[in-house]
Amino acid sequence: MRGKDYFVTEYDLFDLNDYDKPALPLEDAIREANRLRASDQEAIYTVVPANFEMTRYRVKRKSKIEIYLDFLSAIGHRFGKMSSTISQK
Repeated sequence: MRGKDYFVTEYDLFDLNDYDKPALPLEDAIREANRLRASDQEAIYTVVPANFEMTRYRVKRKSKIEIYLDFLSAIGHRFGKMSSTISQK
């Protein structure tokens, strides 16, 4: 597939749950993330690119439990790789 034939929309980087979130300029996305952080202490808000050109951004919400589960998953993946390497030797 040639590069010019490949069309990327701003939604390609996100799952279906993010389609309703607006893509904003960086400064506006940071302002929105800070506003949400002030009102919701149970989650972490980050600003992530909404397109490959990185001209539009979205505010992404992750609950503390989601972050903890991601962390445990990463540790499990790391130990899984280590144990398979040890068993191959």
